[in-house]
Amino acid sequence: MELRHLRYFVAVCEALNFTKAAAQLRIAQPALSRQVQDLEDEIGVDLLKRSPRGVTITAEGKLFLEEAREVLRRPRMNPAMSPIDTWRFEKFQKHLASLPRAI
Repeated sequence: MELRHLRYFVAVCEALNFTKAAAQLRIAQPALSRQVQDLEDEIGVDLLKRSPRGVTITAEGKLFLEEAREVLRRPRMNPAMSPIDTWRFEKFQKHLASLPRAI
């Protein structure tokens, strides 16, 4: 997972629309959609529910959004995650894994 995945996810959540988020980020919509899907695949959780009218954020997505915003607010003096960040992220992943998977 890279910081751009978090930035892209936050942008989609704020816009509630892939096309609008892509325009704000100045990237192609299919590329944005693919990056968010890659993020979901990596953590094994559906963060967004997609529909022709836009997206809604799942319960897991709302939790992840809070964490993503927190990570993005931190100063980036060291691009590597600190041991505490790693621990918090692993704890969060375990919490997400314990939640029922959206069907």
